[in-house]
Amino acid sequence: MRKLIALLAASILLAALFAGCGSTAPEEDVINIGVLAPLSGDEAFYGKDMVQSYRLAVEEINAAGGVLGRQLALYEVDDEADSNAAVQAAAKIISRGVDFVIGGYASGAIIPTMQQFYDETCCC
Repeated sequence: MRKLIALLAASILLAALFAGCGSTAPEEDVINIGVLAPLSGDEAFYGKDMVQSYRLAVEEINAAGGVLGRQLALYEVDDEADSNAAVQAAAKIISRGVDFVIGGYASGAIIPTMQQFYDETCCC
């Protein structure tokens, strides 16, 4: 678990350094993290475990002072491990203006979202 938290913290720190690139986060003291995970459907068992681990990591990171003095907040969206639902979930995350995205369980669902995220975040 400590390795997961350290990996998540390192990823967040790196993302925080680039958070100014097109970020529309309403609160500068919060790093908003979009989470794609299958919360319903056949793969929900795994998605719920993923989200619980993200919540635990965020709770521990925030309790330790956050990242660069900023607290973390999760915005969780169900991708149902389905390509159509994942594209809709990605659109929700993009419209929310999160600083970065974690998650994704099934490559068949996530691959179609990659272009969406790239188009919205590339080339500050």
